[in-house]
Parts: sequence; C-alpha cells; structure tokens
Amino acid sequence: MKTRSKNVIIGSLITNAALVLVGLFGMSVVLFRHLPGNDAFPWYYSLTYYTNLSNMILIVGAALCLKNDILELALKKTKPVFFYVKFSGVITTLVTMTTVWIAVIFTLNPTFGVALNGSMWLLFHTICPLSGVLSFLFLDAKENIRKIQILAPAGLTIAYTVMMEILYATGGRIPYVSDFGDEPMQVNAWTFVILGLIESGLATGLGFLVRFLNNKKAK
Repeated sequence: MKTRSKNVIIGSLITNAALVLVGLFGMSVVLFRHLPGNDAFPWYYSLTYYTNLSNMILIVGAALCLKNDILELALKKTKPVFFYVKFSGVITTLVTMTTVWIAVIFTLNPTFGVALNGSMWLLFHTICPLSGVLSFLFLDAKENIRKIQILAPAGLTIAYTVMMEILYATGGRIPYVSDFGDEPMQVNAWTFVILGLIESGLATGLGFLVRFLNNKKAK
C-alpha cells in the first residue's frame, strides 16, 4: 500500500465521513419519505431501484475506508482489506449517473422521468457518484485492482437485471417502468435483458477506466 501524507489522510477522512453522513440522510429520505412534499411510498419499494442499491454499496464502502483512515491517522498498521467495496460502489453509482445524464441530454428535459423527479435525485445521481470516484482516486488508500475484480460491479448489475426479470414474471411493481405518470412504459422480458447488457457493459468499461487510473496512482 502506498504511504499517504497526513493531509491526504485527513482529506480522505473528511470526504468519506461526509459521504456516509449525507448518504445516510439521503437514504432515509428515499426509504421513509419524511421530508415535506414527499408522497407516501412503501419503504421496501425503494430497495428495487438500482440508484438506491448502488448508493448503499458506496455508503458501506466509504464507511470501511473511513475506518481505515482513522486507523492510519492513529499510526496503527492497517491494510485496506475492504478497498474493493468502495470500488464497486463507485462504478455502479457512475453507471447510474452516466445513464441518467445521457437521458437528460438526449431528451433535453431536466425533469426526465422518475430519475430526476424522485427524492434526493441530485445527491444520488451526481454528488455522491462524483464525490465517490474523486475521493477513491485521489484520497483513499491505494491497492492495485486486478482485472478479474472489475467483474464485481458488472456482476452486481447482472444480479439486478435478474431481480427485474423476477419482478416482471411475478407481476410485482417494477421500478422506473411504473413511475412515468398515468401511462407506464410498455416493456417485456427482453427490455430488461437488453438494458442489463448495456449497463453491465458500461460498468465493465467504467471499471477498466477507474482501474487504470487507480493503478497508475498506486505506483
């Protein structure tokens, strides 16, 4: 592990602590809708959204990196064993951010669907992903990422696709699809397969890019 200066450790500690605290607040909003103006929504529905699940992984990863920062600042010998949890959170939240903002650009509509109308959209679609990747690359403790470890974010995306297929097959409430006003989007089982392949491919591409930048910084 490359040695970090005290200032870098402190910067990492502050950023990871902020990610955890702000992320937990945002997650409480999407789960329990406690802010004024938020419609009632069963909390477990929020667990079917890729955006929320990816940010949960990022929050856990930031918490683990925060623990490492505290130990390292206290001059205790440490090793970022759970380094790759934040990596997975960074990549999956970047997938969220990329797909949402591509949709915004192509539709020229800043209120595109539920992706931008939902609670905490700016936090989970932009602020957390950017803060996560920047802190990961420039502040967090470094270890080389192996090529096979890039499969983790892509695997999580594929697992999410399988969950969507199960919801569709069992007649459950499908996230995003059911959120477009009075006329829900028309989809079939192949819709989720195609979207899953696109997003898992995007996760793989982003994984290789972040891996290249991380490993370059780790040397």
